[in-house]
Amino acid sequence: MPGTWISAGEARWRGRTCRKPAPVIISGACAGGPEPGYMYMKNIVFAAIISCALPAAAAAADLATYSFGSGANCHGVWKLPDSSTGTISFTGTFGEDADYNPAATHPSYTVMYISGSSVTVDNVTGLMWLTDPTLEGLTTYTWENALAACAVSINMVNVAGYNNWRLPTVREMATIVDYGKNVSDAVNTAAFYNTGGANVWTSTTYAGDPTTAWLVALYDGYVGKAAKTLSYRVRCVRGP
Repeated sequence: MPGTWISAGEARWRGRTCRKPAPVIISGACAGGPEPGYMYMKNIVFAAIISCALPAAAAAADLATYSFGSGANCHGVWKLPDSSTGTISFTGTFGEDADYNPAATHPSYTVMYISGSSVTVDNVTGLMWLTDPTLEGLTTYTWENALAACAVSINMVNVAGYNNWRLPTVREMATIVDYGKNVSDAVNTAAFYNTGGANVWTSTTYAGDPTTAWLVALYDGYVGKAAKTLSYRVRCVRGP
């Protein structure tokens, strides 16, 4: 990451999250008066960081569409604390502007019990996961059987009252990995139980070889592929 980021006008930077949208360039002056203590930035590869404020009624939202004085629209502008020196310093000292990401990009989970089963809701993606697949009798499976374990076995008993459980795609599985962690478990173990040392199947077939599929190692976040005849663990999901 750069050591100094421009805090007004156009700035080129790369966000620290793996969930990176397509590149966009935005510009224009914000409508409305300033709100002291805040600046506004957009988490995209090419971004405009706007030092003026948005209308007071809109400023409370983390994610929304706002109109700019230039007539352009900015999707997903985020309000960030502004230590305000004209630049954003990024050093090893916590508390500078560069240390803040909007709440919507931080991993956030809600564990709840529904109809006798524990599920974990990702507050960012809206996906619902089995908190602990072993409590639902799930073990290790070949890829074909992993698909059936979620789509058939779990749905037959309406786990948590739902019958639309499935094996997640590789992109969905990667969303629960915290790539900023440097520990034996790359996921939040308070939200996802029994993940240590687990390679977990995804529903995504490797395009270069239909006999293999993608899996995610929940202990370090590695995304790789393996023969569909091998047995690995599963973690069923439902939702968007």
